[in-house]
Amino acid sequence: MLTKLLINDHVELAMPNGRQILQDVIQLLDITRKRFTWTILSNQSACYPPPEVLEPHLLACGHQWQIARRLSVPAEDVDNRGLTTEFTEYQYVFPALVL
Repeated sequence: MLTKLLINDHVELAMPNGRQILQDVIQLLDITRKRFTWTILSNQSACYPPPEVLEPHLLACGHQWQIARRLSVPAEDVDNRGLTTEFTEYQYVFPALVL
């Protein structure tokens, strides 16, 4: 879906399901890793997919990150919505795909 938005500005938007989100992540990594020296994938603890879903999926699709890091801060420092006590940012750094 995200790739379609980058190419065409007349795309009907609908709430994506988990499978579509994972497909979009892989599709964008396939594109960016061929084009750029480094790709940084970033996700927040409040967003899908969580690391326990994302990480095995990345590996199964041939995307091994070189660096993974997590930064956790008290939630009130970020959004103060009161949903959780902690907010975590997940980042994965991928080198370019050598063709």
